Amino acid sequence: MSNSSELPQQYPSASAFEPAEAALGTSALPLTPQDSEPSVNFLSLSDNGEAPVESTGILPPSYPSASPETAPAVQPVGVSRSPKGVRSSLKSLVKADIALKQPVRGVARLSQKQFSAHIAEQNRDQRIREKEEIHQILNFALRLAEAMFHCGADTIDVDSAVVSVCSAYGLDDVEVDITSQSVIINYVSDVDVVNDKTRAIGLVTPDSPGESDTAAIENERIAYTVMRVVRSWSENYAELEDIYRLIGNITQRKLSCSRAQKRLNYLVKARKPYSPLVMTLAHFMTAASLTVGIGGSAPAALISGITFSLVHQINTLIDRMKVPEFFNMLVGSLLVTLMGLYLADEQSVLAKIGVHVEAQFIVAAGMFMLLPTSRMISTVQDALTGFPLTAAGKFVSAGLSLLGIGIGLSSAVALLQVFGLGTLQIQEAIFHPLNSFKNLIFMVLASVSIGVIYYARRQALLWIVLISTCGICLTNVYVAVLGEGAGRAYAILGAVVVGMMSTYLAFKLQAPASMFYVPSLTFLLPGLSMFRGLYLFTVQGNQGAGLPSLLTAVTIIFGMAAGVVLGGFIMQYLLQKFMKSEMLETMPLTTMMMAVKKH
Repeated sequence: MSNSSELPQQYPSASAFEPAEAALGTSALPLTPQDSEPSVNFLSLSDNGEAPVESTGILPPSYPSASPETAPAVQPVGVSRSPKGVRSSLKSLVKADIALKQPVRGVARLSQKQFSAHIAEQNRDQRIREKEEIHQILNFALRLAEAMFHCGADTIDVDSAVVSVCSAYGLDDVEVDITSQSVIINYVSDVDVVNDKTRAIGLVTPDSPGESDTAAIENERIAYTVMRVVRSWSENYAELEDIYRLIGNITQRKLSCSRAQKRLNYLVKARKPYSPLVMTLAHFMTAASLTVGIGGSAPAALISGITFSLVHQINTLIDRMKVPEFFNMLVGSLLVTLMGLYLADEQSVLAKIGVHVEAQFIVAAGMFMLLPTSRMISTVQDALTGFPLTAAGKFVSAGLSLLGIGIGLSSAVALLQVFGLGTLQIQEAIFHPLNSFKNLIFMVLASVSIGVIYYARRQALLWIVLISTCGICLTNVYVAVLGEGAGRAYAILGAVVVGMMSTYLAFKLQAPASMFYVPSLTFLLPGLSMFRGLYLFTVQGNQGAGLPSLLTAVTIIFGMAAGVVLGGFIMQYLLQKFMKSEMLETMPLTTMMMAVKKH
């Protein structure tokens, strides 16, 4: 590299997931003298050990190389494009690949397109930051991560959000470590100023006589590590959606850190969109709709709705007592089973007035609502996206929830048997499909009600209706074509479709994808299989029949989770491949400049 004012070539990011046009620090078009004028005067070392050159303020590329002898040349967009079709495919097969020479760090590894797509080269004229400002940015990113976790965000979203926000404020090389409940953010600044005669920042010595050693100390790197432990969590998609939009304002509209902090403080203190009465009605509608959707009668739906409304009130009281969630599951399962088995008994009050209800559908609807669906999906997602310890922690938590459900179920049956009540023919706990239209109506209604329970706003509820309808119609077509003996592959297929649609809407609306796919997957939940397996295993002691049913239910749940994750990755790939022109129209010039061909 020479010491002239010629602008060094820039190269795209090494991230396999980040779109080329969104790669930071990439430039394929010649810049004007005003653009190439350095905004900060600091020196940097070249890769081949030559004398340091004046930097332009744009981050030097870390991949594949910054040396003109080894780096591939790039061409501007619109001048030359890679050949298409068979010709391009054959060329890619015989062309030598360039292996990564340095580990991918910071924004270069960002895989969440929802945040990375619009990260532009903003604020690059302020590369040198004061220590107080860096600390302020890191603390804000940490509070943002805590708020996202508390509202039910996925781990990969939190990781991507922290990297994106720090990059928007000029801190590109941050490292984020998320382990179960703890979030650790580390930042080490680049070498801002080095001496001409040294190659290590620790060996900087004053040049001119009489210059003190304090000048060398001032050139040391700035290193910060901040950590926070998230000890509480909930599912508040309204607040989470506002936080995602705040992240969009930071990464796209250059919202200042101080204003972003004030906005975040307002969001975490804002009231929830629905009143306690609305939440009680939502629980009633969810339980009643699920009961009818899996084949129950209208009286059974009414009993189910009333029972789970009571469960909601009791769980609210338990939450105020700061009792672990295990006891919520235990009490909820106990009450649902007691009500269902007693009211279905021939000696119950309802039987004496000639009203007969199906206990298996009442209890199964309760299993639907008590299952930790979002946590199971998040567990699989974390395991597949590089957070194994976090996935292990969530798996233990989900397992304890299932254990609480099983203990509540067996305790209720044992209590009823003391009084000679609660006998149940478990063979009757099978799914009786309605006609397709009725099944569609009640399952969609249940999905919308679950969206209200998770505080999704009205606009999101409309999208949940659309996603649920598409998923249910697709699974019905699958079963109609291949028959009911075609296996459980329909669950994975439906989950893939739900995951793709949710990821696309999340990208377009700046919202969490979980806000769409968690309620929309209700029609795939194996509530009856879970109830049948738990009853056989815990009540009748028939491990040979109960364990396979439990394994079937768990397999369906984790298959759904894997399908959602797969659908999300497929949609991210399609967005990167086919939405380049739309993003180029809305992005600034420096982001539009990208490399389209390597030699």
